[in-house]
Amino acid sequence: MARKQSNDILILNILKKYSDKNHILTAKQIAEFIESEYGILIERRTIYTTVSLLVEVYGYNIETYKENNKGCYLKQREFDKSEIELLCNSIYSSSHISEEDTKKLIKKLCESQSIYDRDEFTSNIYLSNGNKHNSQLFFTNIELIKNAISKNKKIEFEYLKYNMNKQLVTNGKTYKVSPYHIVESENNFYLICFNEYRNSINHYRLDKITNMEIIDERQDSASNNFNPYEYVKNQVYMYAGKIETFKVVCDNEILDQVIERFSTDTIIEYKDAHSFTATINSSVDGIVYWAFQFINYCTVIEPQYVTDEIRKTLFKATNKYIS
Repeated sequence: MARKQSNDILILNILKKYSDKNHILTAKQIAEFIESEYGILIERRTIYTTVSLLVEVYGYNIETYKENNKGCYLKQREFDKSEIELLCNSIYSSSHISEEDTKKLIKKLCESQSIYDRDEFTSNIYLSNGNKHNSQLFFTNIELIKNAISKNKKIEFEYLKYNMNKQLVTNGKTYKVSPYHIVESENNFYLICFNEYRNSINHYRLDKITNMEIIDERQDSASNNFNPYEYVKNQVYMYAGKIETFKVVCDNEILDQVIERFSTDTIIEYKDAHSFTATINSSVDGIVYWAFQFINYCTVIEPQYVTDEIRKTLFKATNKYIS
């Protein structure tokens, strides 16, 4: 039985590595590859039997000699070419995955394809990305957080911030939290957790967490209806704070930006031929930051105290540029 199972693995490995629709392998070629790579002799009859087993029992999509009168090749892989291209580019463009980890991940993905396609992917993907962080903590942090969540335990960590020398250093504080979820927002990954000191849900950049450890304290349970993606959607630009409802009058030119930023659930009401009113849920800092980016195209009209705060901020900012 062990010998039979090893034949399955060897033949499947050869088909994954050396076959595709442009490189169909005969039984003789498969046997030669196995002998060359593993030093094992295998009969052609065994190859035919094993390929049938891979198709009929294990469900692999392999085209055989009966279908093409040439030989065998693996028709379907774990990832399509377009999926590999998308995943590899996403990994390489990500700033929080280090250069070293990026190359390891891309190598693993490319190895799911035949050797004839691997060079095509790497030549298209390995571009210079000067925004990558040097931190090796990213995947370690993910593993620790997932472990803590599975064990229902709290974690402690320190947090990094840049100093004037452009170095990431700890802010001198230790945070004890109950980890709930890891989510992506604004091209960064965040830990969503309950901070017992603040008695509130908070978030922290995963790549800025350091010296993390799991502690032997049962975590505070999240509310049954807590949705991390709803939380992230309302924390505009990941500004923390109490979520409030704002009414914003916007020019029609930024309708796409409003819907894409705040989702299709945003209430949009016709105002006139040139503008609409959007009802937006956000923290105060988040909505103010967003409104200043579109200062020529929108006006926050409710609540009044936020409108007054924006007016004061604009006045102070204008004075800085008046000689």
